[in-house]
Amino acid sequence: MTSQPLKSLSEYQRLPQPSADAQYYKQYLETVCNNATLALFVMDEYQHCVYMNPAAEQLTGYSLAELEGRALHDVIHHTRPDGTPYLLCECPIDQVFPQNNQEQGEEVFVHRDGHFYPVAYTASPIREAGHTIGTVIEVRDITEEKLAQQAQKEATERERILRQEAETAKERAETLLRSITDAFAVLDRDWHYVYVNEAATELLDRTEAELIGNRIWDVFPDLVGTPIELEYRRAVEERRTIGFEFFYPTWNRWYLNRIYPSSSGASIFITDITDRKQTEQALRDSETRFRSLFECNMIPIGIWKVNGELGDANDALLDLIGYTRSELKSGQISWRELTPIEWAERDLQAVEETIAQGYCTPYEKEFFHKDGRRIPILISGVKVREDAWGGFFFAIDLTQQKQTEAELREADSMLASALSAGSVYTWRWRVQEDSIITDASFAKLFGVDPEAAKKGLPIEFFIDGMHPDDREPVSTAIQKALNTGEEYLSEYRVRSADGTERWVAARGRVEYDTEGKPISFPGAISDITERKKIEAALQETEERLRLAIEAAKLGTWDFNLITGKLTWDNGCKAMFGLSSDVEVNYELFESLLHPDDQAIANRSIEAALASKDSGELKVEYRAIRLSDGIECWIEAIGKTLFDSTGTAIRLIGTVMDITETKQREVERQRLLDREKRLREEAERANRIKDEFLAVLSHELRTPLNPILGWIRMLRANKCPVPKIPQALETIERNAQLQTQLIEDLLDVSRILQGKLTLNTDAVNLAETIKAASETVQLAAESKAIDLVLNLDSTVGTIRGDANRLQQVIWNLLSNAVKFTPTAGRVEVTLSQIGTEAVIQVRDSGKGIRSEVLPYIFDRFRQADSSTTRQFGGLGLGLAIARHLVELHGGTIAAESAGENQGSTFTVRFPIALSQTQKDTPDAPDTSFNLAGVKILAVDDEPDNLDFLVFLLEAMGAIVESAQSAKVAFEKLSTFQPDVLISDIAMPELDGYQLIQQVRVQSPVPAIALTAYAGEANQRQILGAGFQRHLAKPVDPDELVSSIVSLLN
Repeated sequence: MTSQPLKSLSEYQRLPQPSADAQYYKQYLETVCNNATLALFVMDEYQHCVYMNPAAEQLTGYSLAELEGRALHDVIHHTRPDGTPYLLCECPIDQVFPQNNQEQGEEVFVHRDGHFYPVAYTASPIREAGHTIGTVIEVRDITEEKLAQQAQKEATERERILRQEAETAKERAETLLRSITDAFAVLDRDWHYVYVNEAATELLDRTEAELIGNRIWDVFPDLVGTPIELEYRRAVEERRTIGFEFFYPTWNRWYLNRIYPSSSGASIFITDITDRKQTEQALRDSETRFRSLFECNMIPIGIWKVNGELGDANDALLDLIGYTRSELKSGQISWRELTPIEWAERDLQAVEETIAQGYCTPYEKEFFHKDGRRIPILISGVKVREDAWGGFFFAIDLTQQKQTEAELREADSMLASALSAGSVYTWRWRVQEDSIITDASFAKLFGVDPEAAKKGLPIEFFIDGMHPDDREPVSTAIQKALNTGEEYLSEYRVRSADGTERWVAARGRVEYDTEGKPISFPGAISDITERKKIEAALQETEERLRLAIEAAKLGTWDFNLITGKLTWDNGCKAMFGLSSDVEVNYELFESLLHPDDQAIANRSIEAALASKDSGELKVEYRAIRLSDGIECWIEAIGKTLFDSTGTAIRLIGTVMDITETKQREVERQRLLDREKRLREEAERANRIKDEFLAVLSHELRTPLNPILGWIRMLRANKCPVPKIPQALETIERNAQLQTQLIEDLLDVSRILQGKLTLNTDAVNLAETIKAASETVQLAAESKAIDLVLNLDSTVGTIRGDANRLQQVIWNLLSNAVKFTPTAGRVEVTLSQIGTEAVIQVRDSGKGIRSEVLPYIFDRFRQADSSTTRQFGGLGLGLAIARHLVELHGGTIAAESAGENQGSTFTVRFPIALSQTQKDTPDAPDTSFNLAGVKILAVDDEPDNLDFLVFLLEAMGAIVESAQSAKVAFEKLSTFQPDVLISDIAMPELDGYQLIQQVRVQSPVPAIALTAYAGEANQRQILGAGFQRHLAKPVDPDELVSSIVSLLN
């Protein structure tokens, strides 16, 4: 049989829960330990604390949680009774384990709050199977017993110290005359040592050679600047004797220093007074502790006098008898009058005993309370001085204890009745005599004579009554209980007298004599046959349930709300990506939940725990599998179990992986959403198309009416001569209007095909704005609109197409004038913010509704049909303006506070890099050298391609050009470029398809040079395989710099 190390309380709490009977007896034993007045400690084989009862926690001031797993010696600082500290290797308590002997004695412990107190202890080894596995320590506070001894000892010690100091003074004088035994040194006027005696060399921890001839400040430099140096120098300067005490931190000692100056220097006497200082401090501490103990003790303490007077009392005693301190000071309280008459004789015996031996044996008596009640107490006393005028007495209120004893007697009677009614049978085994005494029911169960069992039978009679397969395990368990003192627990089968087989549960604990020999083994057994049948049925049911769960691919879980333990089966663990050996807790479960679903899971669990009617749990959540990090959907279904008080005690249930179901639902919803979106987009497109065609028909037909009308009048010579200029002007204006509509349509077509090109040059925005404003000036004047230009002439030039930029500004201005009512205001500002030129067009007109604002730059979109009828237009102008702005690398945005609140359009363009670029046409930067670099340039726009070839060749590059992606791909078979530069929007084969085909054969660096300048375009281009994305119009230096960067 192998001994097992003691476990800590927290480890026992993690063991499986015992049966109901076992739990009862466990609680019974815990109650005994918890109500024991002795402090109990249990140490493991490493002398680490694994258990302490409440009396021990109160004694030390520490809780079990604070001492568990720690050495008692390290925390409580064991000291000998004389106050000197033990080394761990010398501690008698800690030697119990290695020496395997019981130790008894007294020690001084230190409380958590720092005060010391004496204790008596008994430390006994805990043995199992012949091995010592730990130590049990019983500790009793003997402070009260020591108080009288301490008081006498302190008085004697003070007298001894006074006597010793008088003798020491006398001896010092005699010794000084006879021979100087103190440390004695002579210094010259320059502070050199000229003489030291042997005591000085020992005290100063220096040899004579190290001292003589050296200055004191050189030998002990740490004295320089200290009060010691100041006192030495003051004595010499003032030529007077000075004595003082000082503490020398280097040696951690106290010294008495006396310096006698002379004309040749000074003589110094140094005395080590550390012991005296420590003794004085110890006496002060002892007196303080004694007074604190008296005044703050929870135990009632008083000072008695032989004449019956109560000399003093602490608050606990006054509370016990119901008197106030003022009544005590007035002398109204007599300890004799507090005692009922029947206890007077016992008190007299106690006084005589105390006078005779210094203390009296504790005994029980009663005190009268001020209100007349009798208070049972346990009292003891000590005398203070030999003249026996009185002393201290200590009392313990036994009121609660007496009530408890009465309750225990009643409980014992009730327990006996319950045992009889509950088929619980008792025994007591006299171990040394091998005689088991049982009740009649016990004897009948084992088939032995009840009368003989009452007198006692050998244990073999009962072993023989057990099932053959259970005899050896039971015998082993009994022997273990005898060897270790642990509780005996066993379940076995018994063949009763009628031949039936019964299951019983046995429990007992061995009792030992003072020498550690087992003398008695009491216990009880209960019939658990029905429980065993139920357990077997449950096991069968659980097996069937397990098979069903496995077939359904479910996982099961059990959350014990009392212990906080969460249990998952292997199916549940696998569902969350955990191996079968992983320990699960609620924190791990929460960490596996998707962050967005943690709250709903916790709320569902809290609701199930709070719902006492149903207690049902059903929740779906996402989990992140620990094994592969994949997100999965889990459906959890559970039920809360409540006790008789309505408190939730368990939550059990199953989980099922519903990921595939959720994926099907998501896919179905995605398809539905996609179909709905496509249907709405198609309907919106048809609606916009119909509206556009109607508007287009209206806008094309409207100018034709005056054109055709005036032409017919002119051909028929029916137009008066004065009207002819008006007719021609009307025909020209409406023809221009139709031309502008056609140009807008063509621009939209070019935009959709990626064919809209720019003729880039340095553009002065201020001049462009002025030119655009002139074209709308007449329209503004006709409506009495105030057209204001606030232009910063210092704003730098930008790279762009002047005509297209004027088209953008004209479009914004014409819209502002068109939608601004008569006598309104339109303001145009130009400013520079950082490296951007900012144009803002503000009007005080119709404004834009918030629901329309996000779509204001969409093609064919207008606020509503009434706008079309009232103001005309195709709804293309702002869409074209946005595209033109983005082609220039800029941005355009619209703002409006709402209908009739006016609107603001803001355009931002990047300013050219240098002043040269502002004032003069672009020219190749000769600072870059592309000599010998082979470049393949691809663009379906001849003008762009010609300029690109010219620029690169001017920098020394060898350039091959291609007007289509197809031609470029063919040229790659004969021309191996160092860099590929390609447009994106090209017919037949675009830039994306070209780079995909190129990447199959070659990793040649590639630059996309395109009019698609948006961020989405840039991400798509870089994702397709290009290393750089440059927007048209491109800065030549930027293009060349990008080529050089790629080559490097």
